[in-house]
Amino acid sequence: MLGAMHTDPLTSETIPQAIIDAANAPAEATVDGESVKSHSIKDLIEADRYLASKNATASPRKSIRISGLAMGDAPGRRGC
Repeated sequence: MLGAMHTDPLTSETIPQAIIDAANAPAEATVDGESVKSHSIKDLIEADRYLASKNATASPRKSIRISGLAMGDAPGRRGC
């Protein structure tokens, strides 16, 4: 085994651990003629940001809400 290389599929749940693993492991390793190369930390962080933004817009509850307020309804304002 070549150290703590991350082998799980990269999802929004596994990317944070993959970033930690990549920071603690060598970028490349070769043992008995077999080489392994990990994802770059930069690529993992970009993937994490992408999935976070995708998940944030997927739920209607997390999206931006726009509402209007009529002047007569404003608190502290008396009707004209």
